Amino acid sequence: MLNPATAPPNLYAFSNLASGGYNVLTGLTQVSPALVAGQRTAIFICEGQSVAGDHCQGLYNVQSLNVHQVGVMADNNLYRLVEPMLGPTFTINGYVGWNSGYGSMWGQVGDLLISAGSYDRVIFCNVSVGGTTVFDQSPAGGFGHRLPLAFNTLNKLGYYPSQVTAILTHIGESDGINGTSSATYQLYRNQSMSVARNFGFTGPWFMANSTWAYDVSSSTIQGAIAALVANGTGFKAGANSDNFVGATYRYAEIAGPGSMRVHPNATGRDVIANDWLTKIKTGLGV
Repeated sequence: MLNPATAPPNLYAFSNLASGGYNVLTGLTQVSPALVAGQRTAIFICEGQSVAGDHCQGLYNVQSLNVHQVGVMADNNLYRLVEPMLGPTFTINGYVGWNSGYGSMWGQVGDLLISAGSYDRVIFCNVSVGGTTVFDQSPAGGFGHRLPLAFNTLNKLGYYPSQVTAILTHIGESDGINGTSSATYQLYRNQSMSVARNFGFTGPWFMANSTWAYDVSSSTIQGAIAALVANGTGFKAGANSDNFVGATYRYAEIAGPGSMRVHPNATGRDVIANDWLTKIKTGLGV
């Protein structure tokens, strides 16, 4: 994670890690996890850092009743997806626009996949952690338990690892700032892929180009992601969120270096979610 002695303020971190992630069940509708014959169901694990979690400005209003979320940091049951999303780290962080609420992009991705006719039902299990690096998420890292937690929780609901459709990831901002090398980034991502494969996961792992921070993107991390996608071990290209930056797509945050426009606003969420739709449809052939 970012070293506060040498790095700019960490805009990706969240303060309530003791609870593990957003876990408020009030007002949510529990649904049966049973798979329905003839119903095309996608099961996605979402992981990475804050852009994968509850840090998009504004709460997206999920339209379909068939977009669901796992209470992975709560009671492990299945619920209709209402933003903020269950699972990722989350806090009232004081950034501009808190009164509009913060949520994820995944509810919109689920709606898009259903409205496009790709699936009838979409289930998300989100274990992302703000501020983390690929080392933090690796087997030896402080949050390396999150990926196994996702598989084990899904298994409790009756979903085998081989039934997980794909893993969807945004991670790279902290690695870009910290100067992680391409080789190191690939090493730790391949270690995490080995964990997933050892559980019995057979699907693809989509890696977003997500490196934009403090008014710059990281060509080193972008190259590492491209190399992972090209290496034939199961990584695929996810949304290119680095294409959608600046005031049009990112909201202003606390004072500091650069514009401090790191996380997506509603417009950014919309275009990134639509890019995810394209990448998922292409990568899965749906």
